[in-house]
Amino acid sequence: MVNLLRTELILIRHGETDWNKDERIQGQQDIPLNEKGRSQAAHLKPAMKSLNPDVINSSDLSRALETASIGTEKEISEIIHDKGLRERCFGSYETHSRQFIRENWDSTFFMDMYGEPSKDIEGAEKIFDFQNRVVESLSGIAKQHPNERIAIFTHGGVIRAWTCKWLEISLTSPKRFHVKNTSIHKFHSDPELEWIVNSIGDTSHNELNNNL
Repeated sequence: MVNLLRTELILIRHGETDWNKDERIQGQQDIPLNEKGRSQAAHLKPAMKSLNPDVINSSDLSRALETASIGTEKEISEIIHDKGLRERCFGSYETHSRQFIRENWDSTFFMDMYGEPSKDIEGAEKIFDFQNRVVESLSGIAKQHPNERIAIFTHGGVIRAWTCKWLEISLTSPKRFHVKNTSIHKFHSDPELEWIVNSIGDTSHNELNNNL
């Protein structure tokens, strides 16, 4: 078994897109950052310099890759692209707004008291298949880089699926934490518990810059 004793995973959600602002479901649609998202990514630079990751991985979708490139000051070609880090596929719900979906198909869609959407959706990943994909992808990356600090630029659903796994919270339980744009989430490996959650949802880099 690979020794994961001191492996660290730093998960960072991408910056804002116009679809985030409009509450449209992106899923695996390739939507770029907007100007606010690029500014949020730039605010990550001091934090990423302090963290000094050994490896940088990213979802291959442009909103994550651009956040990674701006936040770490690396060329996109220097960042490891990984389809396994993509957001959950929402099938026929993608491109529609949350309000439209609630009014037409699913009245509880993305409401905190109902947790992650679990209703079967045409063409979408089932919720626990998605979580299994996330756990397999992130565990695989960690095994490739034992005893290193790995920065992972990805999506809100991916971060929530991984975090809920190790806090033993069902994805369909009421939401107890939020995953904001460019929030940082830290984990380290443990031989007994596999992964320990060190911190969730750090956005102090954005708050600091907003107060300047």
